[in-house]
Amino acid sequence: NVRFGKPFICGCIGGAAGAMFASITGLGASGTGVTGIFGLLLCLHAPVKYMTMFAIAAGVSFALTWVFGYKDQPKAKKAAKPAPTAEVITCDKGAVVQPVNGEVVPASEIPDPMFAQETMGPSVGIVPNDGNVYAPFDGTITMVFPTNHAVGITGDNGMEVLVHVGVDTVQMNGKGFECKVAQGDKVTKGQLLMTFDSKEIKAAGYSDTVIVALTNGFDCNNVKKAA
Repeated sequence: NVRFGKPFICGCIGGAAGAMFASITGLGASGTGVTGIFGLLLCLHAPVKYMTMFAIAAGVSFALTWVFGYKDQPKAKKAAKPAPTAEVITCDKGAVVQPVNGEVVPASEIPDPMFAQETMGPSVGIVPNDGNVYAPFDGTITMVFPTNHAVGITGDNGMEVLVHVGVDTVQMNGKGFECKVAQGDKVTKGQLLMTFDSKEIKAAGYSDTVIVALTNGFDCNNVKKAA
């Protein structure tokens, strides 16, 4: 009963109630041995008292367990947030929809010099508030990092985007990441691409900021960013 919690506590209370009756009535055993039904053999001098005590202990335990429940009800899972719909990068070819729920920040606030300087192309950072990464447009998965912390996708409109979860998270060797797609897969906007655990990332000492980089942005015109 220990693993269920409530029945264990109810049993303890029932045992205490039986013991109180035994104490009040002066019930004692004639030797040392087992309790329960077979304990009657040690109380043959007062069988009625013993069976009454036994009934009280078992009855109280049963009644309390019946009232308070056998085990805790499972906690309801929080509903997953829907895929975001805001556009974070736009150009003459089309738009990149925010792939992760969270706060969009300028590339300069990404704690990595390469991404902060937008070496990979026009970029933004997203401070995530959940661990789901969605496709930013319809396209094809062109790259999945072996450590599952980043994916590359080429849109049907010709845009090429890298979604990189965290800074230096390649060092985690895939711990806390799960990719839902493979290279060559066709995906649609809003489709789940990967999941990650921000707590795992932070526990490892890394930033969980998600980087979104338009890697062929220098070949695009009228590039605009949400931050």
